[in-house]
Amino acid sequence: MIHRLNEDGESAAGELLARMPEKGEPLRQLAYHLYTLCERNRWAEDARAYNELIGVWHAIVTASHEVGHKGESLELDF
Repeated sequence: MIHRLNEDGESAAGELLARMPEKGEPLRQLAYHLYTLCERNRWAEDARAYNELIGVWHAIVTASHEVGHKGESLELDF
């Protein structure tokens, strides 16, 4: 999600979210947790990336609704 946001903007991140709408809230919560972890460990660059994602989350959700949910779930490999 961060890669799509950085490479192609909020609309592209919204398109990705539209492919897995049921994962939206867990992804948002994960971003918050990872931001906190990065802050505690003084990993400034990683913390900045998660903070940016959190900061534009509303715009990403809006973009996902504009695209329309695709009805297909995308698997994420971590």
